[in-house]
Amino acid sequence: SGPYANHPPIPLAWAGAVYQLTGGAIERFAPIHKLPMIVADLWVVWMVYHLALRSGAARPDRWAMLAAINPLSLLLSGYHGNTDPVMAALLLAAADRAARRQFLLAGLALGAAINVKLVPVLAIPMLLA
Repeated sequence: SGPYANHPPIPLAWAGAVYQLTGGAIERFAPIHKLPMIVADLWVVWMVYHLALRSGAARPDRWAMLAAINPLSLLLSGYHGNTDPVMAALLLAAADRAARRQFLLAGLALGAAINVKLVPVLAIPMLLA
């Protein structure tokens, strides 16, 4: 917390918890801090596979492989530790649930995405449509 904190509460709380857990030692802090981002990327690969499967794609595994080897995700999640992959995974889950007309789950996923970053606010009109 403080005047230079520019993230919503969830990423700051996660960073604070990991800092307390590791005692601030960077060699322990960095790998643990990046875990949610890496898990979010794996979740996106799983969701892309199942979305392609449901849509009747001939080879849904190819779509999942494209998501898995996305160089942007590899750099952001595995190296930098940016929270964008978590936001993107939650936004994809919100869009999927809205398309399935599961509006409560879509709203919960969208709310969680907004608590990670504020950018998903821009998706509200698309999800309402």
